[in-house]
Amino acid sequence: MNLTTYIGADLNVYTCCNNAYSKAGVIGSIEHQSFRDLWEGEAKKKFFSEFDQRKCEKCMFNEKNRNILTLIEPPTGHNNFI
Repeated sequence: MNLTTYIGADLNVYTCCNNAYSKAGVIGSIEHQSFRDLWEGEAKKKFFSEFDQRKCEKCMFNEKNRNILTLIEPPTGHNNFI
């Protein structure tokens, strides 16, 4: 969600394309504030802390997320095994 946000024509900022234009995916609006103010504000932090991505039907970023996890988690000793 930090890297794949979408800004809709309705000026709402959404978690991703799959959640665009749904209430579940609205991070906030940039209608009366800048994107930076929204992104660095408390409302976004609150949204991210409460958002349960397990409720998403399908995430097109699952494979990317798994790859990112291998970079930020301690090595298991077999990540490169084929």
